[in-house]
This record gives sequence, C-alpha cells and structure tokens, in this order.
Amino acid sequence: MSLQGTEIHRCYDEYGVILVLDDGNKRYLSFGTDDEQSCYLKSQPAQPQADYIRAMLLVLLFVTPSRIISMGLGGGGAEHLLASSVFGAEAGRGRATPPGDTNGL
Repeated sequence: MSLQGTEIHRCYDEYGVILVLDDGNKRYLSFGTDDEQSCYLKSQPAQPQADYIRAMLLVLLFVTPSRIISMGLGGGGAEHLLASSVFGAEAGRGRATPPGDTNGL
C-alpha cells in the first residue's frame, strides 16, 4: 500500500522518515511511504477512521467514565473524539519518555 496525497510535512528521526500527507479529504501521519499510522477526516475530525481506534473506544458504549487518560505517541484519533464528545469526561494525554530524556517535560 502506498499512501497518496500531497506531502505537507517531512522530517526524520533515528528510525527514518515521518510524513504528513493530505489527499484533500483526509490527513495522514505515516512512518515511511507504505504505512498509515493515523488518519482523520478533515470535515469530521471526531469520526474515528482507524479500526483499532473504533475498537478501543467500543468500551464507551458500556461505561461512562469521569476521567480518561491516553498514553502513547499516536496521531490523536481517540483524543479528537473524546474532546468533541458529549461524554463530559475530563480527558488528559501523557507521553512516556525514556530515562534521562528531558525533552518531553
């Protein structure tokens, strides 16, 4: 699978290229040209596009949380939904940093 769209950002880290692509309707975050790490629909950013995001949020059909914390380095698919939802929960996001890394503080 090769992602299509206009490249709007490119940078590199020790693992390779990080791309942000825009196809007009969707915006993608990719680690390389053959994968899709995250995606959102520009006209409805709160609508989850990835199946794994939908699966993670499925639990919200059965419980009503008062607080939610999201840990990770994703593109924010779950956070877009949580921030715009009517759940009324307080949502926070954390980032794990390696020992000695002060850049994430």
